[in-house]
Parts: sequence; C-alpha cells; structure tokens
Amino acid sequence: MRLKSNDFQWQLSVVAGALHTLQQLIHLSLDLNKNNISDKGCKALAGEVSKMFQLTTLSVNLDHNSVDAEGGKALGDGLCKLLQLTTLSLNLFKNSVGVERDFAS
Repeated sequence: MRLKSNDFQWQLSVVAGALHTLQQLIHLSLDLNKNNISDKGCKALAGEVSKMFQLTTLSVNLDHNSVDAEGGKALGDGLCKLLQLTTLSLNLFKNSVGVERDFAS
C-alpha cells in the first residue's frame, strides 16, 4: 500500500481503520515514506498493527517522516506483541528516532 496526499492525516485514519478489519493477515507491506507522519500517526499505526497477531511478515517504510523517539517507542511496543512475526523490515531513515529532547531546558 502506498499513500500520497495533501490530506495524509485523514488517509492514515482510513488506513488504521482498514487494518483493524484485516486482523487475519499474515503478510503486510506499508510504504508510507515522505508523508510527514508524526509521533501521533506512528502511535495510531502501531496500535492497529499490534492487534494483527497472525502476521508473520511485516514491512513498514517510514523513510523521510517526522517520527521522534516517542513514535519509535510506540512502534517497538506494538511490534513486541506480534509473537508470530518471523520477518521484519522497518525503515526509519531520515527521522529523529533515538533523539531524546529535553524541552524543559
């Protein structure tokens, strides 16, 4: 699945809703690069993917988005629930995952 649109937040909510109905899938590939996905979008995606307990193969391309440490943690927490997963490809190139920010200073 590949998405491109100026109204991506709406499309991401549609995708999350669709994933909710596809919980019996065993293979899933999502190409979401260059869509300005934030931590909020990443959390929504992780929440739905984490319910797809039958997945054995997952490929998610989040290249060139706006995912920070919070979104990366949500993805990791969601992926830990996929106990049948044997193959994972996760592209977070050109994001800020792993960069902790201290806004109090």
